[in-house]
Amino acid sequence: MAITQNEADAIEEKFLDAFDAAEGGALKAKEAWDALYALMERENRFTDNLGIDTIDWQIGNWANDVTMELHNAGRYMEAIEVDENILNINWGRSNDLFHENALRDIADKYAYMGNLDKCLELYQEYLFDFKQNTSMLVSQHEVSAQKKSTESKPSSDTETSSTASEETSS
Repeated sequence: MAITQNEADAIEEKFLDAFDAAEGGALKAKEAWDALYALMERENRFTDNLGIDTIDWQIGNWANDVTMELHNAGRYMEAIEVDENILNINWGRSNDLFHENALRDIADKYAYMGNLDKCLELYQEYLFDFKQNTSMLVSQHEVSAQKKSTESKPSSDTETSSTASEETSS
């Protein structure tokens, strides 16, 4: 069964409503994305060329906008779900770019959630698969530096006790 123009128009309307929403836009954007992805699943066509001009040219923009909205709302696990969907899509001429951005985004989300070990583990995995990807290598080094920085900082308890002992010895 092919996607109808009415279905395409309904998807487009969901995205428009989500991005115009004053509140809850990130979750509405995720719902719109889920509806689009459900159509891809139904058609068993995971591509940015579904044969409906009104939505085909927007799928990549929507993918980026939805992950950005979810990230900005602190909804990192939902953003990872969308990124995992992005990895299943054949992006025509830009396949590598969309896939590499989604992989980097997934790793970065773990860093934002405070799981630097998982972030670094994913970058190691990605670098094995994408040996020539310098942007992933740079991101991995930035996260490694951040992790080392947080590990080497004294905790607030240590700072308080060392300050207190300095004051008593003066």
